[in-house]
Amino acid sequence: PGGVGFDAVGIKKLAKEYDLCVTGPSLQAAVDADERTWLSVGEIRIFARMSPDDKEGVLRALKQQGAHTLMCGDGANDVGALKQAHVGLALLSGFGGANTAKAGEKATAEMTMTEKKEHIMAEAKKMADKQKAMNEEVKKDKAELQEWQKRRLPEIIAEMERRGESWVQFKALKQTVSEMNAEMRRRQQERQAKMGGNNAFTAHAALLAGGDGEDGQVPMVKLGDASVAAPFTSKLPSIRSCMDIVRQGRCTLVSTIQMQQVLALNCLISAYSLAALYLDGVRMGENQLIATGLLLTTASLAFSYARPVEKLSPIRPITTIFHPAIWVSIVGQLGMHLGCMMYAIYITRQVVSDEENAILDGAIPEPIELPPPSTDGEPITIPFKPSLLNTVVFLIETAQQVSVMAVNYKGRPFMLASTENRPMGYSLLAVCVGVFVCAFEVIPQFNELLKLVPMPSDDFRYRILMCLFASVFGSHLWDRLCVAIFAPRLLWAGYKDAWDAMPPWKEQLPFIAKTVFVVTIGALYYLSDQSLLVLFMGWGFWRKLFPSPQTEEQKAAAAAAAAG
Repeated sequence: PGGVGFDAVGIKKLAKEYDLCVTGPSLQAAVDADERTWLSVGEIRIFARMSPDDKEGVLRALKQQGAHTLMCGDGANDVGALKQAHVGLALLSGFGGANTAKAGEKATAEMTMTEKKEHIMAEAKKMADKQKAMNEEVKKDKAELQEWQKRRLPEIIAEMERRGESWVQFKALKQTVSEMNAEMRRRQQERQAKMGGNNAFTAHAALLAGGDGEDGQVPMVKLGDASVAAPFTSKLPSIRSCMDIVRQGRCTLVSTIQMQQVLALNCLISAYSLAALYLDGVRMGENQLIATGLLLTTASLAFSYARPVEKLSPIRPITTIFHPAIWVSIVGQLGMHLGCMMYAIYITRQVVSDEENAILDGAIPEPIELPPPSTDGEPITIPFKPSLLNTVVFLIETAQQVSVMAVNYKGRPFMLASTENRPMGYSLLAVCVGVFVCAFEVIPQFNELLKLVPMPSDDFRYRILMCLFASVFGSHLWDRLCVAIFAPRLLWAGYKDAWDAMPPWKEQLPFIAKTVFVVTIGALYYLSDQSLLVLFMGWGFWRKLFPSPQTEEQKAAAAAAAAG
């Protein structure tokens, strides 16, 4: 009376008004009444008191409906369900309170990263103190047992002599050693029971779970039986690891897709650049290749090992490179990069001399001094000769490689943003600064080292820089436009997550001030015809305006000097 009648077909309608909960026996009764209940099992939010067969049946039904399933458990009764699930996660057993808290405390699974670090450091100190106390007890026990052995040995010898036994010295010593070892093992087991285990892994798991043996809570840690069937085993005895697996999986998926984008674009850009140079009888210099390789190595490593964000986004990532937001973006970026490269080569041919153009076209063979024949059988290599075409292609290609990595780095809401991935950001910034330094010939010695020839005029230099800007910013705008058209929710979720993760404006002011200062000094250095006096003055003002923060030792020394 007053209840809701059961109807397997109406479960979906009921789930819109209520959060459904079911126990194992009630689910089995519903299935016996109507087999169509399995079709609506995905609408149920809580499963309680489920038998191993019930758990396996729920996972099987969800898989048949096309759902991707994850199961976590810590016992043998979870093995069947773990095998059925797409992703299985085994938890440590013996930590049922990992998601709960004592009075006045916060649950370990709900702590932030900072709070968790502080908690772990405090618990580690407790463990170290307990270990130190236990070592003192071990030393004390050894001393007591040695004294006990000295008293016990004559008693055993006297007793054996009364019984008329032979080899009494050897037998008495053997018996006392055996009794002493047994007593030592008994005391050691008592100490281990107080500490919650007998190895470092146990102590670490107890520390993360928040159990320290106080208030009668003795953590008993062991690998759950579920570890046999699950591909993943969590050191944290908490269901928080399920969210960690999803975060790591999304980050890995996004990293794979962005690496495919970068490889496709870089290969096609490099192929066209090398083909254009080869057709004109020009090649890249060794110093140029080494410089770009070294500068982009750090960015490539940081690009590949991006870390996931702490917050799990409600928006799912793109799962294939053939999504319109991906492949349309790749085609558009490639068209922009190749168009800028072709235009740069075209205007370069217009400014070079007629003789050099004829050489590039192959009409006039360029005289080449070949080295003497090699006696060890090595092939003859044509020496590298700097040219304006080589310089332009090198600058354009380097800027486009930076653009490809910066534009196709996905960032939030699935991984840290490019501004938070400092190794990648700083290395890409260094490459950009290097390109502009070479283009404006700020450091002539650097251009000579890279075998770059001077630009024929400022007008030509600015036209090349316009190509760089069009290639970099045009590809960025095109990529964001494709995502906005084909995956708008993903784009706005990333912007919102990045905005929420930004520090307060007051904390950003020092960084903004430093950036403006560096840009100003760079502009003054260029306008003053590369005067070193500007750099020295800038360094002096930098140390005065932005002093290095003092460490705790320096603060203590300064306070002591002021007091003395």
